[in-house]
Formats: sequence, C-alpha cells, structure tokens
Amino acid sequence: MEQIRIVEGNDFRLLVTLTQVQADGTRAPLSALALTGLRVNVIRSMSHRPLPMAHEVTDDGALLVDFKADKLPLGNYDIEIVAKYGDIDVRSCEALILAIVYDNDMANISPTVEGSKAYDVDMTFTIITANAEGGGTVIDPELANKVEEHEAEITTLQNQVLALSLGASAGITLSTSTIYASTATNVKVTATAVNIIADKLSIKSGSSVLASADNVARLEHADTVTLASKASKQYDAVVAYKGMELIKSTSVSARYPVYAGMGASASAVAGVASNKMSPRTSARGTYSATAPADGSRFYLLVPQDVTAPSVGGFVSGGAPAAFSQSTETINGLTYTVFASEGVYNKGVSITLTAN
Repeated sequence: MEQIRIVEGNDFRLLVTLTQVQADGTRAPLSALALTGLRVNVIRSMSHRPLPMAHEVTDDGALLVDFKADKLPLGNYDIEIVAKYGDIDVRSCEALILAIVYDNDMANISPTVEGSKAYDVDMTFTIITANAEGGGTVIDPELANKVEEHEAEITTLQNQVLALSLGASAGITLSTSTIYASTATNVKVTATAVNIIADKLSIKSGSSVLASADNVARLEHADTVTLASKASKQYDAVVAYKGMELIKSTSVSARYPVYAGMGASASAVAGVASNKMSPRTSARGTYSATAPADGSRFYLLVPQDVTAPSVGGFVSGGAPAAFSQSTETINGLTYTVFASEGVYNKGVSITLTAN
C-alpha cells in the first residue's frame, strides 16, 4: 500500500474499508458495524505509544477517521485498528502508512496547501481472524517474541530506506573556513538534519562531543579556535535516525595574513591595518587600492603558507600589468612580495586581478 504523505499543519479524514481474512485464506468484506470496542490509533514509528484518533462508523460499515494537525508532528506513522469480532480479538496495523512532511514537494496528497482541511483518503485495511471452526490460533510466546523483534527490525529498515529516499542527509557549515594563524577566533558551527527530524543531532570534533540535542533538525555551537599555520580542525555533524548515523564533515584551517595596497614600500603597506586581507588560503583574486602619496606602487605580500599568484599573472583594465617579485622578511615573517612596475600619484585608484 502506497504511503500517504501530507504536509505538516493539515487536518485530514481517512475513509477505511475493512477486509476479513480467515485463517484458511478466505477473504470477504468486513463491516465495522460487526466490531465492538473498536479503536483507531496512530503510532509514531519506533515510539510504540498509540495515539487514539476520533472515528465514526458509516451506515455501510466503513470507518471515518479524523486526524488533527496539532497532534501529528513531522515523522512517519503506523495506523492500527484494534477491536473484537465476536469473542475474537482482531487487529490490523499498517506500518509506515502515513508520513507528515515538510512541504508540498514531499507530499503526494492533493490539495497540498498548508492549512487545508478534510483531505479524503480512501484505504482498505485487512483484518486477520480465526475461522469459525478453529476457535482461534495459539502462538508459542517465544516465537511471538521473535516475530515481534523481526517486525521491529523490518520497521527500522523501512524507516531508514524511506528517509534516504526522501533525501535525508547530514549537513554542516562554518561561519568561516579559514582563520589567521596563532590568533584566537570565534567560529560558529551549524549542523543540520536534512529532510528529517534527527533522533539525536550532534556536533563533534575528534572524539569530543561539542553539542548535542534530541528531536531537532538544526544545532549550533560557538567554538573559539587557535591554530598554528597550516593546521586544521575538523568538525562532524552526526545525525542519529532510526538506528543509522549520517555524518558530514568540514574543517577550518589557519594561515598568516596577506597584505595588499599601495605605498612607498612593502613594509609600509604591511603597517596599514586596512591593507590586511581576510583570512585565505590563496592570494589569487581581485584587489583595489588608492595611492596615499605620489610615487606609490601597488604591493601584494603573500606569506609562505598561502598560495601565491604568478608574477606574470597580473591584469589591470583588461591588459597585462608588469610586476616584479622578491622575498622580504617583515615582522619576523617571510613574504613573497609582488610590486608594480608602474608608479602612481596620490589619489589614483587601480583595480587589478592576480592570477
């Protein structure tokens, strides 16, 4: 039976017709009017806690079951019908027959507009009963336990397959992927459970659990990181869902700063705070600067732990720009220094690309 997937926030009505299957395999329509003590439950997958649903029996023996949006959060559900047929206890349980999903793209019942009322969904449930002559069936308790365990394993696997088919995965992002070497920096780590609500969502680094929460789809953690040059720190988002783990990893690394600007010398450019570029692993990119005085050159200072451009790869205004290359030690760090051959007067602005 195809799973019903309905957008969160919608009430809906289920029309259920019943089929009786005797122990000998004979099938026949079964009127709900013939049942006593009838209950209809929804059971969130793996919770094993039934939630009763309001229902009524139609004149022709079908069931009308009303499902209220405020009682069904996101997740997968079994629908269970329990009753007595004469002296016999009868039950039908359709595993994973219902899913409450995020949005219209994941739903398969129309109309799929959040807040709609009264979806009418037709279903047929099979009730297994003993035949009249047999007087019931006796099941060995140990065998029954094994069957129940096996059914639970199947349900778990079905939940996992369903989640993966809907695109379930782990996600992780950082507020920055590169920081300055030897400088304490705040890094925000955000972990997500994609298309599911995680049973447990954790943020880890190595063997350390930095943050963890149950029944969430998003988790944040603020970390203060200090790393040496070229060192890195890995973070893992771990989504625990129905007995499986989904993991996504990312890292933050450290580099010494790149300086870019115009001035009388490389050391002069390095001495101006605004010439300090954001943390990066490569110095290739586009730069703009304005000459602070007559006779200024454009300087690009690249530390040894950062990928440098080619001395012949500078372009300005669509044309090649001539640069020289040298090595200088400034404030105890060794830089590859690129200096423009052109000299600029005060107030002149240039934009160039280093490839």
